[in-house]
Amino acid sequence: MINIDELRAKHPPKDPDTYHQEYEEVALSFEIARIAYVLRTQAGITQSELARRMGTSQPAIARMESGGHTPSLDMLDRLGHALHLRLRLTAEPAELPAPHNNELAANFGAVAA
Repeated sequence: MINIDELRAKHPPKDPDTYHQEYEEVALSFEIARIAYVLRTQAGITQSELARRMGTSQPAIARMESGGHTPSLDMLDRLGHALHLRLRLTAEPAELPAPHNNELAANFGAVAA
């Protein structure tokens, strides 16, 4: 199986500036997805149970955890309440991520409420 680094080496971006811009556009969605998944699994609940607590559907939770779109602030607020957490947005100086760097300029952290 090929990993992402091998794939990037075989198919480098034609326009690095466009690559970095597009990367930044989707990076936040995937970081939120990762955090939502980790918080749910650490709580030991299923997508269906989280959906019930949030007043939404299991497919909506699956979409949030897939990183295919950025959830609304309302959805993030309901996520925090459902897991008894307060979600906080932090800001850091922005740096263009290197193609092999998984660091983000903005991240979400969760603390117990």
